[in-house]
Amino acid sequence: MASAFEKFNREFWKLMKIDYPFVARIDKAFCASIPKASSYYIGISPIYRKHVTISFQHSSKAWEIGELTINVNIGAEYGSVAADNFNRWRERFKTFGDGFYRLAAAAEVGDKWWCLCPRNPSYSSRDNSRGNYWEPSSYDSEDVVLQECVVAVAAFLDEHLFKKGGFGRHAPQGA
Repeated sequence: MASAFEKFNREFWKLMKIDYPFVARIDKAFCASIPKASSYYIGISPIYRKHVTISFQHSSKAWEIGELTINVNIGAEYGSVAADNFNRWRERFKTFGDGFYRLAAAAEVGDKWWCLCPRNPSYSSRDNSRGNYWEPSSYDSEDVVLQECVVAVAAFLDEHLFKKGGFGRHAPQGA
């Protein structure tokens, strides 16, 4: 039986093939943080000339089942992973410097998590210091949750990564 995270990745890939045909699956894991099953190659940025890969990270905490966030790896070479991803990362992301970034934090919109399952009420009332959370209009239908989440994630990627890197409809004229 597939997890909500696995189902999300299947639905995300379906949307990418139709609406964002420049996105591709990766053929092997780059490292533990960029696994094959939940990572996608965006391509070479037409603006910065760097390879860009995203990976979805699910929370490893038992009380955060179904929560995921987006990481982005930028490198001069395909498959390279920067060892130093903590030194001046916000400044480096602004110019697509080589590195491994939490996309929402690097884009300066705070840490962001998408919730495929209802959040645990005993923890959701705590301080949301980890970031902000996206939740669907209702958890009553798994299909609705997946569809709304995939659309929300795609819109976030479009606004904070595809536009910045000049991917797809954001490509510079003549690129």
